Amino acid sequence: TKKLIKYRISSKIIKTIPCGVEPSEFKQIISKETPPVIICISRLVPYKNITDLIWAFAMLTKKNIECSLIIVGTGPEEKHLKNISSMLKLNKNIHFYKNLPRKTLLKLLQTSSILCSTSNTEGFGINVIEAAASGVPYVISNIEVFKEITKNGQGGLFFKTRDIKDLASQLTTLLENKSIYKKKQKEALNLAKLYDWNNVSLETEKVYKSLT
Repeated sequence: TKKLIKYRISSKIIKTIPCGVEPSEFKQIISKETPPVIICISRLVPYKNITDLIWAFAMLTKKNIECSLIIVGTGPEEKHLKNISSMLKLNKNIHFYKNLPRKTLLKLLQTSSILCSTSNTEGFGINVIEAAASGVPYVISNIEVFKEITKNGQGGLFFKTRDIKDLASQLTTLLENKSIYKKKQKEALNLAKLYDWNNVSLETEKVYKSLT
């Protein structure tokens, strides 16, 4: 919306309709893995900054915080990311997956404890909303689109983009502070309700009818 206004399109004629989630896919909230799992679902490209996540994860292991990291995706950065994991001797703690069936991916997401996105550019960020629907709080970069879709952080925590120490700090908060985790988990489930496809489709229908 802000970009359209920047190009002198009146806010009065702009109606934003988000992507949605299908509630039936997330009816059953599956128990989280122990020790906790941090999951990242992303294209493996430079602007997603997944190297920052690996370095932040290394900081967690140095503090003896017991957890593992799952990275799901494909892209030109794959070999580079695996090399960093090897260099940091984290091969046993970091697991890479690609081309997963939808059901398998959702199960991985639902059994994880935290979703992390380090991207500095996004069009929407549907995986954040799918995590919320799964009862999985997030740690995501403080870019405008993430602030918009999460209603300024409902269901998770922001970190300063490209700040590895802050990323590690926010991950640590959710991993170690049970009260904050439960609070954000409850917020996440409520946030996801706003993106129910039933509601989104009704909003879409209203827009079409207003044009006739």
